[in-house]
Amino acid sequence: MNYIFLTQGNTLSVFYEMAHNFSDMVPVEKVGFYISSSQFYQRFKSQCPESKLRYKLSDQGVLKCLDIDEQESLPDEMATGNKFYNDFK
Repeated sequence: MNYIFLTQGNTLSVFYEMAHNFSDMVPVEKVGFYISSSQFYQRFKSQCPESKLRYKLSDQGVLKCLDIDEQESLPDEMATGNKFYNDFK
């Protein structure tokens, strides 16, 4: 199953957590996020609070991971989230 989340800003954190929780219930192949608030995105994009992977928005508006190629599988220890967003605050 694939998911795409649309958000105006702060709810990106909620959707990010939801995406990880969904993967515990059903197989998830791909997850996409559309963030309309560029200011919030600038703060969020630099580093994922759980994986510590870095991200960048491409010129075409696509979020790309800078640390792992999108064709590669995540390492086993990163394949499933195990903390809630608020645990990183």
